[in-house]
Amino acid sequence: CIENRKQITIDYRDREGLSSRREIEPHTIILKQGLWYCYAYCHLREGFRLFKVGRIEGANLTGKTFTRRSTDNLKDSLKDWYESLDCEEMELILDPTVKADIEEWLGVDKVFTKANGEIIASASLPIDATVSSKILSYGNKVKVIAPLKLKEMVIHTAKAVTQLY
Repeated sequence: CIENRKQITIDYRDREGLSSRREIEPHTIILKQGLWYCYAYCHLREGFRLFKVGRIEGANLTGKTFTRRSTDNLKDSLKDWYESLDCEEMELILDPTVKADIEEWLGVDKVFTKANGEIIASASLPIDATVSSKILSYGNKVKVIAPLKLKEMVIHTAKAVTQLY
């Protein structure tokens, strides 16, 4: 649809769980914090929006094509999104078995091997439940070194999980 400028209708579920039907002109796909988004002009909102791909319940071609609109504001829009977040430098120690997954998540430039063979990942991210959950998804293969706030979040959540069982 992006390459051939095909307009589509999507059934979209927002963050609050509300569904809507949107007619969109998809312009590009973006990987943001490990999640895929479609950057598209939305006819309902009369402007560009980011649609999380995982929230699209269905999509259909409308039979219409569109003329590409200027996406000059995309870079500013994403910059504003990142700058509005309270990011902190995160440092992790990795088991070699998860190195490729962490490189995919954070980028290969964020993962390196120290002289002693230890694999470290370092990135600036918002320290929140999303990051904590992502780290916990690696089980005992990732250890948080910094910041202390993230380490405490992971410990708190891990303890809460063990109490379920």
